[in-house]
Amino acid sequence: MSSGDSFGSIKGHLEEALTNTALFSVLNIRATMFSRARIRVVDITTGKEIPNDPFLKLMTKPNFSQSQQDFLYSHEFFKGTGNNITRVISSKPNDIDKVFSLENLIPSQIDYNGINKFENFVFSKTEKDKVKNRSIKYKMGENEIDIPINELLFFYDVTNGLEPKSRFKSPSRIDSLIQPLMNIREAQKAKNINLKLSAKHIISSGLNGADNNMKDGLMPDEKNDIERNFMKKDIMASESNLNVHSLSNNMAKLMYDEGTNSDLLKIATAYGINRDVLDWSINGASTYDNKNQGLLQWMQNSIEFEASDFAGTWNNYFDYPKAGKRIELTYGHLSIMQAVNDLMDDRLKKKAETAKLLMDIGMSGEEAMLKVGIKEMNNG
Repeated sequence: MSSGDSFGSIKGHLEEALTNTALFSVLNIRATMFSRARIRVVDITTGKEIPNDPFLKLMTKPNFSQSQQDFLYSHEFFKGTGNNITRVISSKPNDIDKVFSLENLIPSQIDYNGINKFENFVFSKTEKDKVKNRSIKYKMGENEIDIPINELLFFYDVTNGLEPKSRFKSPSRIDSLIQPLMNIREAQKAKNINLKLSAKHIISSGLNGADNNMKDGLMPDEKNDIERNFMKKDIMASESNLNVHSLSNNMAKLMYDEGTNSDLLKIATAYGINRDVLDWSINGASTYDNKNQGLLQWMQNSIEFEASDFAGTWNNYFDYPKAGKRIELTYGHLSIMQAVNDLMDDRLKKKAETAKLLMDIGMSGEEAMLKVGIKEMNNG
């Protein structure tokens, strides 16, 4: 991050996300999984899918340069820095049939332009209409474009309104991660310096001051000859009495990697990613069972929550519930989720077998199922 961009600035958040290896890895894991969603629209009453809904067609090609997966990825990545604002370009606001394009706005190019300033609570329709007439400024190249609020959807990584003048803005988790992010950056910098120094050595005379013949150390010609030959060869034999000192530190004792891994876990945890998912995503170190358990927990507590927020915001913008339909994002089609479902089925089968054994020794069916936890699994 450049000195002019603090962690607390929008530009600083995005730049840190794109340049800090650990933070990028975490946001990439989250955005990649989120972008693999299957989008569908269902009838609220029957639960049946509506295959030709205009929202599905729009999301297939949201704009001229992105696919659905690209659009979902950029949405979640930007949101991970604090906020994502999507512009709906249409001939009539809030009408799905009039939409031409959707654009996720680059956070560092947004000027909120006072839209978060409120002197009182907003109740009446007149007051709401006045708010809709406010606009942000968005920089594109050398141009600055005014975009009214009624063309914008606001997505918050934490939630809006936690701080003064933040009606349409969320604080960034990155601000709470300043220390581990700085630790990782400094550890990587120090490790890089030591790696460079590992090939550097100081060569000096091995004789002490008691030897009058070498009281002045190496002669200039001898020094140059040693430097030239030493740098050309991995191993050099010499008849001279010399000491060779490495300029690098013992990196194992400095524990750069251990410290970085510890700080990376803190960052991942702040974004709802548990250790097993992190280990599996980065190096495949997690065991099969731990990976599946971790994935299930992560999907249910984080990714599906993000998906619900995304779908809910679009449902409200286009007033889909009033039309008797609902936008949903699902992940059941993923092979990794099928593996998790298979694992859950296997556990249910084992619980059922245990329940049968309990009933064979006289316990009622209801008591046996309650004892092994089958009812809790079905209710969950």
